[in-house]
Amino acid sequence: MLAVLVSMFVALGVVAHVAATGTAWDHAVLAWMIAHRHPGLTSWAITVTTMGSPAGVAILAVVAAAVAWWRVGSARPAILILATLAVAGAGCNTVKGAGKDVQKAGKAVERAADKAQH
Repeated sequence: MLAVLVSMFVALGVVAHVAATGTAWDHAVLAWMIAHRHPGLTSWAITVTTMGSPAGVAILAVVAAAVAWWRVGSARPAILILATLAVAGAGCNTVKGAGKDVQKAGKAVERAADKAQH
């Protein structure tokens, strides 16, 4: 089962790489979404996206920490919430940096392969 899922994921990656601007299906879905969008839902989607941004999550975490401190009467839950946010942020930046390093290495391998062919 895992092999099937991995194969499907790799196939999806190949399709995304080959069709860099999207497939016909992607364009059809996008056209349908644009034709049926509603201003109220668009503003709601923008709000949800903003709240999920790093700055939005940080603000929500600070508010949650303040509420937890006030409700419990102890700083421990607030510290736990803020520490969790800090660790998650550091982990995301570490993974993002590693991804960029892998991408640079892949490009270097592609250049070397191109030079070897010529």
